[in-house]
Amino acid sequence: MGTRLSLNRSAKGRARAGRAGAVALAAWLVACGGEVEQAGPQGPPPPAVEVQLVAPEDFTERGDLVGNLRAVDAVEIKAEIAGVIEAIAFEEGERVEKGAVLFRLRDDEQRARLAEATARVALAEDQFGRTERLARERAAAAAQLERHRAELEMARAQLSLARVELDRTRITAPFSGHIGRRRVSPGARIEPDDVLVRLDTIDPIDMETAVPEWALPLMQVGAHLDLEVVAYPGRKFPAVITFVAPSVEEAGRRVPIKARAENSEALLRPGMFADILVDLGRRDTILLPLEAVMNDADGAFVWRVGEGEVIERATVTVGARDGARVEVREGLVEGDRVVTAGTHKVFPGATVRAIEPTQSTASETSLQDAEGDGA
Repeated sequence: MGTRLSLNRSAKGRARAGRAGAVALAAWLVACGGEVEQAGPQGPPPPAVEVQLVAPEDFTERGDLVGNLRAVDAVEIKAEIAGVIEAIAFEEGERVEKGAVLFRLRDDEQRARLAEATARVALAEDQFGRTERLARERAAAAAQLERHRAELEMARAQLSLARVELDRTRITAPFSGHIGRRRVSPGARIEPDDVLVRLDTIDPIDMETAVPEWALPLMQVGAHLDLEVVAYPGRKFPAVITFVAPSVEEAGRRVPIKARAENSEALLRPGMFADILVDLGRRDTILLPLEAVMNDADGAFVWRVGEGEVIERATVTVGARDGARVEVREGLVEGDRVVTAGTHKVFPGATVRAIEPTQSTASETSLQDAEGDGA
């Protein structure tokens, strides 16, 4: 009996000791856990983003229109009479002056008629001279004198006609310009309706287009604009408006205009399309890189760095574009900081490390350096 009581007391003591040890172990684990949480890492550093300090700057808005280049004067050269090409007096593509002979037709027949007409005039003048002397001596009737005078005038008219017919065998340039591709060869028989070659005046050269009604106040005779063509990217050709139509076309509500550009290098050619750059106004405004402005279902917005380097979403209204930049008309004020590179790293409420770009360092390099410093 005494042995049982001692065993029971021993078992109860071990149980109480086990419970006390468990409680002490739990307290120790809690204490250790608190210490580990307090001494653990604080999370990754805030991402580095490149920002631009918002400040208005001088901006000239330009409108883009499209026009066609046209020769100031252009003509398809044709013969006035039928004939056979005797010679071609030009090289294709060269510049010719007004009055230069381009084609010569066979002229044997015309020269013979000219010689005949010249002889008739000589004969008529001789007859009229004799009759006139006789009339002064009253040896010839007045009627005979008048008949011979008329015959002389007719002979002279025939001579003038023969000279014109001979001149028509010489096909000349009606104005100075650049000659095109010839359509005939020596020995070809031509008719008056056959096109022989094209002649264009390309220096200066005209640009024709039609502008919408809203642009009409900017399109005044004497106003300056710039032309650009695909063949010479980045090069601007200055032009001056020379014509504005007095009425608006009813079909498209547009106004035809012409502008003239100097073309001494013959770089601009008739038939080319030209982009027309027109100044639409000058003002101070906010300009941001295109990549800084994003769009979603709610419209355009930017990431603005607020107090404590915390990201805010700012809804903006955009306007004209200037190359790789876009105008922000509403939503920002001078002094705001806008994320221009690293926009994929941010969201509303995120904390960032803002860096400002330098003119000598590219955005990507700046961000990589900043992220390396943060690591």
